[in-house]
Amino acid sequence: MEKNITQLHDITPSEFQESLIRHFEFRLKEILERLDNNSKDKLLTREQTAEMLSISLGTLWSWTRKGILISYRIGNKVMYKQHEVYESLVRINHSKTSHNG
Repeated sequence: MEKNITQLHDITPSEFQESLIRHFEFRLKEILERLDNNSKDKLLTREQTAEMLSISLGTLWSWTRKGILISYRIGNKVMYKQHEVYESLVRINHSKTSHNG
């Protein structure tokens, strides 16, 4: 396997991190803006939400319990609104930005 090495000059590690966070926040906001009203209210199962976030069901439950994500009970099913999951990602990234500054 060939390794590629990338060197950055004239930027501190924290400046690079801030730049990455700003980029991801911008991309997430773009995704939210592209969602039309029909897909904004799309409901996701626990499994779909965990898969979308690439996390385990245990982590999903923990994030829900901590209030990071909002869940809705419909009968005996727990569901998540797709646009609220995306908005939570923006909030998570924003809070990391303010704690590292």
